[in-house]
Amino acid sequence: MDKLIVLTIKKTSQLTALIILFVSFMSHAYQVQPMSAEIQPVGKMSQYSLRVENTDSFPLTLEFIPLRVSQDKYGINTLSPADEDLLVIPMTAVIQPGKTQTIMVRYLGDPMIKQSQSYSIEINQVSVMLADQKDSEVSLAFNFKTLLNVVPSNAKANLQPGTFQKDGDDWTLEVINSGNRYAKVTETEWLLSDGINSARLDRKNINQFVDGKLILPNASRIFKVKQIEGVDMNKAKVEINWNER
Repeated sequence: MDKLIVLTIKKTSQLTALIILFVSFMSHAYQVQPMSAEIQPVGKMSQYSLRVENTDSFPLTLEFIPLRVSQDKYGINTLSPADEDLLVIPMTAVIQPGKTQTIMVRYLGDPMIKQSQSYSIEINQVSVMLADQKDSEVSLAFNFKTLLNVVPSNAKANLQPGTFQKDGDDWTLEVINSGNRYAKVTETEWLLSDGINSARLDRKNINQFVDGKLILPNASRIFKVKQIEGVDMNKAKVEINWNER
């Protein structure tokens, strides 16, 4: 999941001061590890620890919200409450400057799931008041969303290319995942060939040409692909290799 940062402004007297404050706080706030994790639906591997470090100079009050992730073919996420599937301890925490809080996340959902399911742990910071409230009030809230995939044993992704067509100045490729495990574009290798010239996209450079990452199981996803120099994209065909870890 991408990092989401929310800036809430109640009142400010000088735009320049606001920009300076925002840039300053962008370089501080807190750090979250890992931003992406994978666990199993049963056993010792059905939980993991989320570590949040307060890298700022004041205490942080954070809340942790479990969410279920679904996604349409264009990569638009829909989030819904997942309290019955995930146990998060603690659900709120006050972290002192320079300290680290460990959050335990345990899967409590169906232990017999047939395909991987994606979740997100949303981390919301309670707004912090800055400066003299008599002159100006700026409320900053830094919110993160992490990605968690619950994957049953022996689950596999099965990726095939679908329709490849021009879309404005770019192209779109439909990727079909008929397997029961999620996949990430950064774990695939694409070979584009126009019959004369070809280009290989792998985890080293695929992010330069392809927008988006996650491909859910038993679903299709449409990715936007940028022009690749030296390849006639109008005649190109695409092969996909799944580099499973």
